Amino acid sequence: MWLSGIVVCACSSDHPRGVGGGAAAGRESIAAGGSATVEGGNGGIGGAAGTPSAAVGGGGLSFFDPGDLQDSAGAAGASSCELGDVSSLGTNQNLDLFGSVVYFADGIELPAGRYRITYVDGCMKYSAAQGWSLHAYAGADPDGWWFVGDDQTQKVIVPPGTVGFLVGSGGFSTFDECVAANLALPPLEFDFAGGKLGAWLQDSPYSDNLAGEGDRNPKWKLTLLGDCELVHWPK
Repeated sequence: MWLSGIVVCACSSDHPRGVGGGAAAGRESIAAGGSATVEGGNGGIGGAAGTPSAAVGGGGLSFFDPGDLQDSAGAAGASSCELGDVSSLGTNQNLDLFGSVVYFADGIELPAGRYRITYVDGCMKYSAAQGWSLHAYAGADPDGWWFVGDDQTQKVIVPPGTVGFLVGSGGFSTFDECVAANLALPPLEFDFAGGKLGAWLQDSPYSDNLAGEGDRNPKWKLTLLGDCELVHWPK
């Protein structure tokens, strides 16, 4: 990952990528694009006890409380539609695939409405010498995961995930610890104007990344909080 300004590319353990510009790498955990902070274990970087503490972005974003299913169902018209899950196809044999968008529902045009994003599994590394991670920086800028529209320039929302890439500052020493911390984060609900929606890793270069164990890269599922009849599946 190449960073500009005072942040330099560092692909060795002596100069972890990201040290210098965002020391954000870890002091705050933003579960979704800066829209809410998450406090919990592991130095406040979205640990297993993580819960949303403050919404600072608005814009139709909210965190879903799994213990409040009845209220959520009522708000969504007592129906929902599962649209599957996506995960990057990047492997250690073909790391450039991290730069490809992987679309929900085979890339069909999704209807406008309210949606829920839920983390399912997986982590990766931004460099082999660093910790297991989801988003390198809060707000996925300059490095982290985005849900995008027709292409990488149409950024829609940052999915739920821990923030930080250094062990002890948001990154994790083991793959399983990373997965457990992210499973503890609440899903994210948001209003979507409609169209294609897929996952993409913003990073450069991809060549020094490390794919998840057994190619288990970060994976999220998408739910439309509305009737499946609203989705126009190809015939």
